[in-house]
Amino acid sequence: MDFPVKNPFLYESNAFFENFRFLIRRSLRLRSLMVRMKCFLFDIDGTLIHSHSDHNRFYRETIREILGLDPEKIPWEMFTNITDDGVVQDVHRHHFQKEIEDEKFSIFKERFTEKIRSSVEENSSLYPEISGAKKFLESLEMKKLPLGIITGSWLIPARVKTKNAKIPIERFPISSSEDAQNRNGIILKTLQKLKAVHSVEDFSEVVYFGDGLWDWRASQELGLRFIGINSMENDLLKKNGVPTVFQNYTAPEKILREIGVL
Repeated sequence: MDFPVKNPFLYESNAFFENFRFLIRRSLRLRSLMVRMKCFLFDIDGTLIHSHSDHNRFYRETIREILGLDPEKIPWEMFTNITDDGVVQDVHRHHFQKEIEDEKFSIFKERFTEKIRSSVEENSSLYPEISGAKKFLESLEMKKLPLGIITGSWLIPARVKTKNAKIPIERFPISSSEDAQNRNGIILKTLQKLKAVHSVEDFSEVVYFGDGLWDWRASQELGLRFIGINSMENDLLKKNGVPTVFQNYTAPEKILREIGVL
């Protein structure tokens, strides 16, 4: 009996095209993965919501009430830990030459938190979102990109302010002044949480949106890409060498194009 003979050319051609299709599919998966592996971090105060003036006013009032110090005579520029936790620790250490007692620290934190809560109850127009911030966050979320929140504020005041602005920070990993006294530590904590959520060892790029010079410095020290938000409209970031600055989020396509996800 004669058996059909396989055509070696046909066999090799099929194998070649199967391998080719596999490589194409693999390339597309890798390209998609690389896009997803970008990570985006957002500061809160001055970046997602207008809050600096009221936040600072209540913090200074609490300094006067609990520490008994005149805020006008405090050399604020000498302190480097620009967080709710870090500043009160540094101020107390500088003026009293010792660490703040746990009880006094707790009283300070509770008093400040209550001021933020009361301010919202008395005036619901406080802490509005930076124009377009909520929609921009949601547009990134719809693309299923890793998003994280960092704040130098304590967590409860941060939640009170963003809830009033209808910014849904509870949907994203967040780290605050309770996690670290300095900005770098807070950023690293959120990155750690994001890596766990997305089951990755690292991100191809970390893009950090912030409004302060401390945000810019932290980005440089940690090797992050920085996008400045000039919500104070003072051009301070540009004057200090920040290459990419937006006033707000009202031109989302331009920002998306800039960060490479459009």
